[in-house]
Amino acid sequence: MLRIGFFGGGDQAMAGLSALAKHFTIAFIRPRFDNDPVRRVDAPLLETENINAAESVAFVRAHKPDLIVSLNERSILGRELLAIPKLGAINLHNGLLPRQGGGGGAYSGIVNGEPPGMTIHFMDEGADTGDIIAQMEFAASDTMTMAECQTMFREATADFLLSAVRQIEAGTVKRTPQAGRPFHYTPAKPEWDELIDWTQPAKHIYDKVRARTPGPRNFYLYENLRHFVLAAELEPLLLPNPVPPGQVIRRDKKRGVLVKTGDTGIWIRRIRVEGFRRDGPIDGPEHIPAHRVSAMLCYNLTKEVHELRKAVAELRRLLHAEPQRSTAHADGFAGD
Repeated sequence: MLRIGFFGGGDQAMAGLSALAKHFTIAFIRPRFDNDPVRRVDAPLLETENINAAESVAFVRAHKPDLIVSLNERSILGRELLAIPKLGAINLHNGLLPRQGGGGGAYSGIVNGEPPGMTIHFMDEGADTGDIIAQMEFAASDTMTMAECQTMFREATADFLLSAVRQIEAGTVKRTPQAGRPFHYTPAKPEWDELIDWTQPAKHIYDKVRARTPGPRNFYLYENLRHFVLAAELEPLLLPNPVPPGQVIRRDKKRGVLVKTGDTGIWIRRIRVEGFRRDGPIDGPEHIPAHRVSAMLCYNLTKEVHELRKAVAELRRLLHAEPQRSTAHADGFAGD
């Protein structure tokens, strides 16, 4: 029976691993998280922070996998690991390769207006660059959130992955190279990547919000606090106008606030505001925003630089000012 070494974790990985375990031998599992659901499958566990370390490679070699399967694994497998299984190593990627590569592949698909999908491909030493085995494309709507995409991925994973492994076992698999084809690549996000740029078109901002639902939420800055956007809605009747991007142009008790964007505007429906207490930051309760009309939900950088220059100039004046003469106080101490 085919022996499979499994790398990865999460609910989607558990769906795929459970299907494989019914038909093949699971040689070992390398879980992604401490409380990972894949740990419930009965198989030896590779517990390591570095999957390419010498001891990790020795562990994999000792368990003699015929095929390595990766799903939501956070590390790139090195040459030594990839050379161990005689049938190679495959990865299930959430995104249509090569156009939706990287850890944010599914996110880039939503933001770029492309259909969501999954790809199973052979692994090489690159990131999501190996030959494609199979792809599955899903129908999408303009309001679909990442949470809905993840549900579709999870529900389709078992049959999709099982079909690819059976093709590899039977020697009937077809390989489609990715080289020479147009691609996107969205790596792990940088810090504050979620900060909303109100100068962008309303549709683009809306797509970013739904692509991060769930996930690290998009936010805007107001009164020196981050306001995390939990729900947004496009306003189809608003015409382009000269109001500055980021300004609140309408407020509604039920809908929230309508904010000017680079072209028209977008309703911010629900938010959560960051707060602070003695033991660290804390997010407040979810609520409908009620910012005043004309409020700017961003920093005016020109104003901030102007005020900062004034403050620096005042500090310099105080530092270079001559000290005042000391005067004697009634208690006998001298002071300035």
